[in-house]
Amino acid sequence: MTFFGLLLYARAVRGSVYLVSFINACTSIPALFLSTILYRVIRHRKPPLFFVYIVASIILLSCGLYTYIFNPEGDLILAIGSNLSLIFLAAGLFMLYIYIPELYPSVIRSQGFGTVAGLGRTGSIICTFINQLDISIGHGVPLIIYSVVIFMQLILLYVIPDTSGENLPDMIVEKLQPNMENVNNINDSVFPISEAVEITRI
Repeated sequence: MTFFGLLLYARAVRGSVYLVSFINACTSIPALFLSTILYRVIRHRKPPLFFVYIVASIILLSCGLYTYIFNPEGDLILAIGSNLSLIFLAAGLFMLYIYIPELYPSVIRSQGFGTVAGLGRTGSIICTFINQLDISIGHGVPLIIYSVVIFMQLILLYVIPDTSGENLPDMIVEKLQPNMENVNNINDSVFPISEAVEITRI
């Protein structure tokens, strides 16, 4: 939600909307290198995500509060802060597309990842209403709200387990294996009984 909200917030930044939108689009290039380097250096998935989300939240909160309180004539600091946040958020988005599939076993990975991606797109609908608060309440308020949303994402990220790039075992198969072993043990115990019955008949 925050990523798409900042992209749509470009029209509220004072200045050339075309230049701001072009710079916003270019933020994906350094974000790609940042996410690649972080996941190349750090094996675990959660610490890099914590890093990019904390930095993005601090930048958005500071720029939003500065713009709302002081209300400067130009939006240079707001534009720089929003673009820096877009770099870190885009890097986090790239890393999430690697991290989220590792949370699901292979049997439900496509369905789980598709569900998460679909629910994430609903946030882009809400962000249009949040951006309207820039007019009704004050300039820079949406950035403060987005920083709070990122902080909530940090809480959710803390709850979910960490992965290290290794394939997860199929949990369903693991749960069925003890039952299958019990069945095999029962079958093994049944065969000697049947053999004993046959011997008794003879």
